[in-house]
Amino acid sequence: MKKKFAVLTIFTALALTALASCSDKDEPSSSIDESIIKQPVTFSYDSGDDEEEENALDAQDPTSAGDSGNSEPATEYVPVTEPDGEPVTTYIPVTDAQGTTVTETDGAVQTTAVTVTTCITVDKNTETTTATCDSYKEKRDDAYAMWLDISTEEDFHFQGDFIQVKFKIKETAPDGVYDVNITNPDFATFANNISSVYPDTLLHGKVYVNETLEPQREVVAADGFTVYADNVAGKQGDEVTITFSMNQNPGMCALNFWFDYDKNAMQIVECSAVGEFADIASVTSFGEPKNQD
Repeated sequence: MKKKFAVLTIFTALALTALASCSDKDEPSSSIDESIIKQPVTFSYDSGDDEEEENALDAQDPTSAGDSGNSEPATEYVPVTEPDGEPVTTYIPVTDAQGTTVTETDGAVQTTAVTVTTCITVDKNTETTTATCDSYKEKRDDAYAMWLDISTEEDFHFQGDFIQVKFKIKETAPDGVYDVNITNPDFATFANNISSVYPDTLLHGKVYVNETLEPQREVVAADGFTVYADNVAGKQGDEVTITFSMNQNPGMCALNFWFDYDKNAMQIVECSAVGEFADIASVTSFGEPKNQD
């Protein structure tokens, strides 16, 4: 499945071969094994059950019970305080479950106070503390969705939202903006014995962690066939939902849709088909976490 650029072509070609074989025998298409020509949308992503990724910040003291007392330096988040000891706070926009900014009746943006924190490294062996987060490094990880339906021998023209991904922002994620990139929007159309169709415009999503949310730019007619993700905001420990959408979909019968994200900052909780696509995809099934080898 890592050969992602070839998967959809092979996938749909096999299904089309089965359909053509049935037609050659003057048999109705309904006699074909439906599992060959109609595959419900399936997601594959890291469930987060594996070991801590290399370079991820650890907010816990790694010292285990019964050891000799030695421990590796641990990364912790502590409140920033004023000279009088009062915690420093900042205000960020309130967002709903879809990441949309909540407003008052007069149109003013609702905000909430959050405590400003800083990252420190504590070495218990030397009793030293270093106020730095320079050790943080992102780790990009892939996830994908696949779907096929040539049972009707025509394309589907769904528009708007089609996939939602719920992320949990890790407690160890530093404040900042994290990209959710559309990396391989590979779609197939039934026309010309299954051919590829690609978006004219891609708009990637972002997760704002304790930062002021900047909404995704408006999609316009001049963008043509557009696949885009929204921008959402939250804080450490929150769950946020990124929605992938389409505009001016020319029609398709299969997709092999890949995106990536910073695995050291966020964990995927669940993926789902939504909107018109959810009805077309029929039954949604979830793939096992993909092999990381």
